[in-house]
Amino acid sequence: MTLSKAYQQILIILGMSIATTAMLFYGFTKDNQEVEFFALIFLFLLTLIIINATLAFRKNEKIRKQLEYMTKSIVAHQPVAPLFVRPGNPYKQIADQLTELQSRQQDESKTIKNSNTELVTILSSLPVGIMVIDSSQDVIFANHRMAKMLQRSIMPQPHAYSQDIRNYQLLSLIERVFDDHESQHAEVRSVGETPATWDTSVIYNQLDNNFHVSVIMYDISDIINVKQMQIDFLRNASHELKTPVTAISGFAKTLLGGAMDDRKTLVEFLKIIDQQSTQLTSLIQDVLTISHIQNETSQHAETLNLRSFVAERLQGYLSMAKLHDVTLKNEIPESATITVDSKTLLRILQNLVSNAIKYNRPVARSLLSIR
Repeated sequence: MTLSKAYQQILIILGMSIATTAMLFYGFTKDNQEVEFFALIFLFLLTLIIINATLAFRKNEKIRKQLEYMTKSIVAHQPVAPLFVRPGNPYKQIADQLTELQSRQQDESKTIKNSNTELVTILSSLPVGIMVIDSSQDVIFANHRMAKMLQRSIMPQPHAYSQDIRNYQLLSLIERVFDDHESQHAEVRSVGETPATWDTSVIYNQLDNNFHVSVIMYDISDIINVKQMQIDFLRNASHELKTPVTAISGFAKTLLGGAMDDRKTLVEFLKIIDQQSTQLTSLIQDVLTISHIQNETSQHAETLNLRSFVAERLQGYLSMAKLHDVTLKNEIPESATITVDSKTLLRILQNLVSNAIKYNRPVARSLLSIR
C-alpha cells in the first residue's frame, strides 16, 4: 500500500466517522428516525471500510516482511524462494525487481562455482604441489600432489597448516612470510624413507584488506640426482683419464731415457702406449658423447622400430667385433618401437657397442636387448 492510498483511506474513514457521528447526534437530539437510519448505514459502511483496510494492511505488512527477509537473504547470498505478488498490489514492482535480482545472483553464483570447480580441477592435476593458507593460518586448499609430497592425507575443511607440514625448513619459510609479509623462495630438503628436494616458493598475496599465502613446491630430486651423477662422472673420468696419461708419459720418458736401444723393450713399451692411447681415446669419446647429448638443443623425435635400427647399425661393427673375437647378437623384439631423436640414439648405440667390443673378453658374446 502506497503512502497516498493510505492517506486517502484515512481521510475517507475520518470523514465518514465525522459524518456518522454528526448524523447520529442529530438523529438522537431531533428524534429523527430517517436520519438515524442513514447514520446506521454509514456506520455499517464505515465498519466494512475499516475491516477491509485492516485486512489490506495486514496483508501488505506480511508482504513487506517477506520482502525485507528476501532482501536480507540476497545481501547474505543465501537462497530464498521467489515472492509472487498479484497485479495491483503496491509492492508488486519491488517484489518483481527483487525476484529478478535474486535470479541474476543465482546465475552468477553458479558461474562462479563452475569456474572454481574448473580451477580446482586444473590445480589438482598440476605436477606441482600447491597449498593455499588464509590470513588465519588455516589451509583452505591443497591439491593431491601436495598431499603426496608431504606424505599426508590433507582434510578439505579449513585447518591449521601445522597439522599437515612436519618439515622444519618448510615451516620456518612459511612463518617468515607471515611475519614479514614478503614472498620467500628456497630449496627445501625432506629426509626420511624417500629423501627429496623441493624447489619451494611461498608467495604473499595481498587482497584488499586481507591476504593469503600460496605454497608452490616442485620436486627437483631427479635434477639434483642428475647433477650429482654428472659430478661423479667427471670425478671418475678425471681419475680414469689420469691413468693412461700417466702410463703414456712414463713409458715415453723411459724410452727417451735410452730404452729405445733395446728392440724388445721398445716394442713392448710401444704396445702399452698404444693400448693406453686407445683407452684414453675411448674415455675422451665418452665425455664428448655425454656432453654433446646434454647440449643438444635441436632434437627431432620420431618413432623408430628399435630392432631394425640396431640391426642396421651393427653391420658397421662386424669387422671390429671379428677382430676382437666378439659375437654381437640382436635380441630386441620385432615389435619394439621407440620415440626418440635418431641422432642421439645413434651416439648412445655407438658408444655402447664400441665399449662392449673393446672391453669384452675374447670369444665372448655381446647381447643387445631391452627391458
